[in-house]
Amino acid sequence: MLYIDVPKENLKLRVDLFGGIKMIRDKSWQNFEDLISEYIKELDPHARPTKGSGNKGESHDIKTTCGLACELKERNLKSVYNEDWMQKNIEEVPLHSKDIPIVVTRNKENKIRVHMEWIDFWDLYVELYNLRKGRIDE
Repeated sequence: MLYIDVPKENLKLRVDLFGGIKMIRDKSWQNFEDLISEYIKELDPHARPTKGSGNKGESHDIKTTCGLACELKERNLKSVYNEDWMQKNIEEVPLHSKDIPIVVTRNKENKIRVHMEWIDFWDLYVELYNLRKGRIDE
């Protein structure tokens, strides 16, 4: 990655290896949202951070179509997770949806963790296990 300071507007730009240019937002949590949405774009090319903090009109912090309901939290603490965030995220997923609510956290040591309901983790793990063993639809 190459970072370029643009003094006129005081924006930082990232130039990737393919020549694409993206603005790097000023706030650390915005950069965190950008980072996670870039990972999700591997499965969902249209994934993007939602508009604004507090998500006026959009639920979750990352808009996806790949089955994840993502809430992101970053704190300058060693221990970041708060159960209230998970509960709010679960409540925002409609009952008819198959989206998996997750809370992605980043702490002061820059460690990123994913928090989810046990049953969602277990269902994913069983599916992965069966896929690795060559078992389909078990």
